[in-house]
Amino acid sequence: MKQLQMIGLGQLVHADVPNPEPGDGQVLLKTRGAGLFRSEFIPLLRGADPRTREGDFLFRGFPYRFSADLVAEVVAVGPAVTGITVGERVAVPSWLAEYNLAPAVNRLLRLEPHVGDEEATFPPHAGVVLNGVRKLRVQLGDVALVIGQGPLGIVAAQWLKLAGAGVIIGADQHAGRLEIARRCGVTHTVNTRDEELTRRVHELSGGRGADVVVEATAAAPCVEMALAAVREHGQVLILGFHAFPVTIQQPIYHWLRKEVTVVGTYASGGSAEVSRYSAYDNWQVAADMLAQGRLVVQPLVTHRVSFDRIAEAFRLLEEEPDRTMRVHVTFGTE
Repeated sequence: MKQLQMIGLGQLVHADVPNPEPGDGQVLLKTRGAGLFRSEFIPLLRGADPRTREGDFLFRGFPYRFSADLVAEVVAVGPAVTGITVGERVAVPSWLAEYNLAPAVNRLLRLEPHVGDEEATFPPHAGVVLNGVRKLRVQLGDVALVIGQGPLGIVAAQWLKLAGAGVIIGADQHAGRLEIARRCGVTHTVNTRDEELTRRVHELSGGRGADVVVEATAAAPCVEMALAAVREHGQVLILGFHAFPVTIQQPIYHWLRKEVTVVGTYASGGSAEVSRYSAYDNWQVAADMLAQGRLVVQPLVTHRVSFDRIAEAFRLLEEEPDRTMRVHVTFGTE
């Protein structure tokens, strides 16, 4: 079978690897589709992510295998597997490959028949965002600001709205992304190329600033923007995966004097043993919201390519960020 690997920075190959066989408690999955987005994959491709940056503590050398959010079909089950049958369609995070093995318990998300393959790749992605938003104390009617209107930011805006925020402000420097954000329920948008963000947020919040701010870019200057725009005693969630140092130019005024709570988050959640909400819990909530139509993700899928043309997906994500949000990669389903 074919598996996507990177043998050096920017050097993608479809490697031939042995077909996997399910063991005890495992299922064999045939990939139907995968969702790719810029903030996850381009840093990996260019060595801006610690997992592919030589010398970093997370670097394990090449070849590097890419993981992604997949929709797949169960084609075989191993010994001792119950409750999962061949032919079921599931969502799962796993390797970008034609076939994958996965544990049968607390890993596979069953999908409602009316949820299409493109939407079905979103629950793990949306679960990452939900894990962060759950850490905030969102009150009914709050003014919420999300800096960065890529797939993470737009999903964050929707979780904030579902949690009760009344005014949802989306900020970005790409007009195309802001248009998609409005289609997904963001109530106000700010193009930071044309408008001063803090001033506009104060106009929309009666001069107070945002009650909660989500930084969803992983760009260091946006952390300072978040701190400047939040109100006194407000909350800032750092959702972006910051792999480089962040400098706060005015910590006394923007952070300390305002007594701002800054919250970090990572991945979809911890294990069920130590976390109130496990990763699987968050994925399941996302899958349920998708099935109910309360989480809108279809506008985020802007391009489709086949697995054998996946290099084009990476090109679109890197070179055309204004019009490329999430690329759906299709696999043969015969």
